[in-house]
Amino acid sequence: MKDTIIRGGGNVWPRGVEDFLFRHLGIREAQVFGIPDAKCGERVCAWIVLHEGADSTPEDVIRFSTGRLCATRRRSACASWTGCR
Repeated sequence: MKDTIIRGGGNVWPRGVEDFLFRHLGIREAQVFGIPDAKCGERVCAWIVLHEGADSTPEDVIRFSTGRLCATRRRSACASWTGCR
């Protein structure tokens, strides 16, 4: 796993995004990584596991991060969304 995601000429550190995601009360686990993108170099993706009983959606997490996380770090693709039930 790479330590840095290159997005639009800027550096995004997955660990920083993961630390931010853990502030969301519904998220139990998060793994942030980059996937190739022809326009921006890489897209920031997150694999997320919710706490048991949490009913958050990807849209909830995007709303949570809007205004708190710069746009280059916000999710531009969702690779996996797992709710623990």
